Amino acid sequence: MKTKLVLIENIEFVVPEDFKVPYRTIAEFHPCCGAGKGFGEWIVPETIWGLRISPCCYIHDKSWELAEPTWADFHQTNAMFLTNMLIMIQARPSKIPLVNALRTYRAATYYNAVSLAGAAGFWT
Repeated sequence: MKTKLVLIENIEFVVPEDFKVPYRTIAEFHPCCGAGKGFGEWIVPETIWGLRISPCCYIHDKSWELAEPTWADFHQTNAMFLTNMLIMIQARPSKIPLVNALRTYRAATYYNAVSLAGAAGFWT
């Protein structure tokens, strides 16, 4: 899958080449993180230690829709998800260094969750 960079509020996100960004600000992205309501939302909330990551989740969801049904695209879309979360963490850092470390760890946890448990959702 070919990718490109898209600028939203001075943050360069990695997106699929055919991706159209529907919003110009981070605040415009609707809540879309998590694996559904209730427990799924509790496991993957909309924020990582106070940083709203809705654009990363939205891009990830749309990337799955644009991806070919191959393991390569599955892993590439998940890698874009991690990359975009790390980009946001660096672009919107906390003044407390420990919070940035915790955010990075949580981003890796989210990536592992979609890589390990997300395959069923990707193939449907």
